[in-house]
Parts: sequence; C-alpha cells; structure tokens
Amino acid sequence: MLMDRIVQKIQEPTNREKIQKQVVDPLFKYILNYMFPYIALICITFLIIVLMSTTSVILLVLKLYSPTPMPMPTPMPMPMPLSEPIAALAESLINTTP
Repeated sequence: MLMDRIVQKIQEPTNREKIQKQVVDPLFKYILNYMFPYIALICITFLIIVLMSTTSVILLVLKLYSPTPMPMPTPMPMPMPLSEPIAALAESLINTTP
C-alpha cells in the first residue's frame, strides 16, 4: 500500500520533472565531470594501440611483398680476451731474450 502510493507520486509528471532536474541531471553531470579524464585516457590509449597495430601490419605486408630482401645487420667481431694479448706479450719477451 505504501509502496504503491510512493510509486504513484513519483509517476506524476510534475514530480518526475523535479526528480529529473534536481537529482538525476546534477548527478549525471557530476559523474561525467569526474570520469571525463579517465574516459579521455582510455580513448587515447585505444587510438595509440590501433595506430601501432596498423603500422605493424603495414610494415609486415611491405616486407612480405618487397622484391629485394631486407639487409641483415652484420655481427660485431668478438673482442679478444685480455689473456691473449698478455700471453702474446709474454711470448714475445721470452723469445727475444738472448
């Protein structure tokens, strides 16, 4: 009985407009103002991911259909261990002694 009365009062157009203007609209504006930076950050992140994915696919397709192979980097020569120059120096000193 009490619930039915409350529902009837809320369903009246004047009360519905008051609730809409004084409760729902300010609450909705507050939530949107609070959430806007997060929504913008998510949109920017999604846009960056889409751009990077598109760029990767384009580069893969171009590499797949390129007539000349891509140049491969040459490996760096391995540095000589420190013991080898010392051994060579010792060997030369031993061999040059009269």
